[in-house]
Amino acid sequence: MEHEDRNETIRLKMLDEIADIEAFISNRSLEALFEERMCQKAVVMSLVNLGELSKSFTQSYLDSMPEIPWKAIRGFRNIAVHQYGTIDFKDVYKTVIEDIPELKAVLNKRGNISPCSHRHSGMVGPASGCAANAFRVTLCLK
Repeated sequence: MEHEDRNETIRLKMLDEIADIEAFISNRSLEALFEERMCQKAVVMSLVNLGELSKSFTQSYLDSMPEIPWKAIRGFRNIAVHQYGTIDFKDVYKTVIEDIPELKAVLNKRGNISPCSHRHSGMVGPASGCAANAFRVTLCLK
């Protein structure tokens, strides 16, 4: 039971990060993201947090969601933390628009608690049915 509680807590924290990313990019085009350094840093920090949080799931929990590229999510975290200057924000934007909705959809399906019920402010928007290509920002070296 302890592992289930831990996995659920991590899942909810990841959904919080996804909600933050959605808020950060709400109504912003790729061009707007390029112009707003604070927004860039906020999005990347939430992606870093997703990678860090994913390391805390039990292996059996990760194995139960093979459609999510956990290794790539963690790989982006490493690139962002250790090689921040190599990040291509076109790839970050594409990841946020195409891959994060898939991660969100899978995490929403897995939960025991509604993603909005534990959060005091903000709403998690509807998940899209995007295919999980890969967490492509791991391939964004210049």
